[in-house]
Amino acid sequence: MSLAQMKGASPMDPRWRTIHEDGSNFPARDYPAMVALREGHAVTGVVMACGIQQNPGGAGSAWMPTRAMKASADQEQRIYSVFSDLTEQRAADLEARQSRNSSRRAGVCVRGFDYRD
Repeated sequence: MSLAQMKGASPMDPRWRTIHEDGSNFPARDYPAMVALREGHAVTGVVMACGIQQNPGGAGSAWMPTRAMKASADQEQRIYSVFSDLTEQRAADLEARQSRNSSRRAGVCVRGFDYRD
């Protein structure tokens, strides 16, 4: 997700699609910033995929660990959200997991082969 896509966009924009790590829908009311605003405490350790598309979590999405904290100044309520992009790390982890699984399956096939025939 580019900076241009994020600038001026509202988290309530219906084009935004967000999901939890398990692939379930991530409603805007549960975004870390909304929880911090509503409950008045910092929210940390939340990972979500976000993209303006029909296929959240797929190409064009960003996976982000997110934290939000409330910072009040005078009578104004402010929420700061901090996130980083871990999309490439997730893709590398998935590829490594798939490679390990393939190696294990190959090992099972080799051990199960009777070479005496």
